[in-house]
Amino acid sequence: MSHRLERSAFLLLTLGALAYVILRAVRVPITHDETTSFLMYSQPGTFLPFRSMWDANNHFLNSACGWLGYSVAGLHLLALRWSSVLAFPLFAWAAWRIGIRIAHPAVRWCLWCTLLLCPLVIEFFSMFRGYAPALGFLFLAVEAMMRYAVAFTRSSLAWALVALILANGFVLAFVPLWTVALTLLVVLGKGQRRHWVLLLFGGLLPWSLAVGYSFLLARFGLLYQGGTEGFIEVTVRSLARRVFGADDPMLIWAMLLIVLGSIAMLARRAVLERSISSPGVLVASLLILEGVGRIATAHAIGLNHAEDRTAMHLLVLGILAVAFAADSVAIRWLQCCYALLLLPLPLRMLSTANLQSTTLFPEQSMPSRFIAFAENMEQELGRPVVVATHRHAGHPWALQRRMNGGEGDANAHSWPNGLSDALITTAANRGVASADYMVVDSAPANLILLLVREPRLSTALVSDTTYHIHCNGEEQSAPIHLPARLLQEHDLFVELRGAITSEANPLDVRLCIAVLDSAGNQLHNDLVFLSTRREAWHGEDWRTIRHIPRNPDAYEAFLLFWEPAGQPYTVSEGRVIVRTAGP
Repeated sequence: MSHRLERSAFLLLTLGALAYVILRAVRVPITHDETTSFLMYSQPGTFLPFRSMWDANNHFLNSACGWLGYSVAGLHLLALRWSSVLAFPLFAWAAWRIGIRIAHPAVRWCLWCTLLLCPLVIEFFSMFRGYAPALGFLFLAVEAMMRYAVAFTRSSLAWALVALILANGFVLAFVPLWTVALTLLVVLGKGQRRHWVLLLFGGLLPWSLAVGYSFLLARFGLLYQGGTEGFIEVTVRSLARRVFGADDPMLIWAMLLIVLGSIAMLARRAVLERSISSPGVLVASLLILEGVGRIATAHAIGLNHAEDRTAMHLLVLGILAVAFAADSVAIRWLQCCYALLLLPLPLRMLSTANLQSTTLFPEQSMPSRFIAFAENMEQELGRPVVVATHRHAGHPWALQRRMNGGEGDANAHSWPNGLSDALITTAANRGVASADYMVVDSAPANLILLLVREPRLSTALVSDTTYHIHCNGEEQSAPIHLPARLLQEHDLFVELRGAITSEANPLDVRLCIAVLDSAGNQLHNDLVFLSTRREAWHGEDWRTIRHIPRNPDAYEAFLLFWEPAGQPYTVSEGRVIVRTAGP
């Protein structure tokens, strides 16, 4: 195949994969982590370090891109996910540049197909998370390191350093790999004294700042996804489970043996050539040094081993190691056989391709038809519908209703067996739900079912009162008391409405509900984020309904508004409608 024809074929492969990425970006409903990133960082625009809420979920550059997309184009899926989508062509370009260093055409194409159609990895290019852009810049850094190892040009070093900074700006969990990459750049360029200033200010200084911030996160218990149970148990097992859908010990050891065998083959080449400058040896060095470093730091300081999404870079680097090892085999037919070990990955991706769910968070994505069903129920009931679902689906439900032009909340307190009008549950938890619920819809790709209570819940009006709240610098408003006595015998549905006015932008108003016993102990608490509706309020109406479960020890029940920053606001035309609820 000529170089021109091969380039055209690779472009077609990239465009096909990119089309799938774009379709997923506009079709797969939003997940919990995406929603939290938007509500806490991108919508208010407070994502910079030391000015935002402390959380490992704040991938700074990812939150910034979400803020930019939301500010320019409003709230819809592609406005949040655009940076991940655009990272795919960057990833593909770097994969092409790395792949052309492989001599055997069949090995090259096994590598390209596996990288561009890798399970789990390709999904994150359609999500509002920092992992995919981080992988794109990581591959850009690896390609620049390969060029630097041969030509020692200042431009290739600068590209590598900048790409590493950007990769870690999207995901701070890449700091261990950043450490290894900087070490290799220093070793490769040890005779290039003219580059030391660039390494100092473009490498060591930003790396030191990132390490310092990581230790601050660790002090708050906010280290990235992972654990300290062991490299194989946490990293390898989680990758096997997410990529192949199984974590059988035979599969885990097969993965390890293939990658470690590839590293051994490349290490032998490094010894024979007395150099680490070849592309394959460089990749093997990145892999083995990070693996050893993570094991050492896990024992020394309790650093988490990377798990599933935070270990994706090890997956793609392992793919590169296998491909370069296959290319180093002297016998041509053995090269092809070794490279074929990569093909189960793209075949797995093609067999599981869908436009409804993600591998990691399938049950968090709410199909739009579930939203439409709830809206129709509200018309039938004449009040907001009480929807029960697990806690990681509550914010996605509320934000998706906003994107559909409505509003509403889901209630985790009634899940999976409390009182509610509708229940969204996983297939695994179907048996826990009351027999009064019947399945009306299902989303197999999301592993969830939509159930409706039959016969419908009966409600009786208890009270319909008005309220007016004005807060000027206080975090919490005055409490509005609820009929706690009724909670001793009945479940309550509490419907709240109001119009909020404030000059603050953003305004993070939250509705808090609490039930106490006679000793002041908390029996029930609930929190509704009104920021799921909008970032600023200029007299717009809102409404919600909350289920408060029956408790014989209930002595006091109340609700209040909470604005953590103490911003001034007014809630006018407020109504609290309390109903008893029962079968």
